[in-house]
Amino acid sequence: MGGGTACALEALPPLYRESRVAVVPHVLREESLALMQTFFANPGNTYLTDTLLAQYTLNQ
Repeated sequence: MGGGTACALEALPPLYRESRVAVVPHVLREESLALMQTFFANPGNTYLTDTLLAQYTLNQ
């Protein structure tokens, strides 16, 4: 997790380039995992639903 922090935003498509990025300091693995699990468990968040990342995260 966290690989997106090295992305060159200017090289991304407009959908991603124009979205806000917030870097939250001092968030460790357990906290990050809890955030990701909450996101993937929310039926309103359909982005990446049923992907390997979502399945892996929810099974931790």
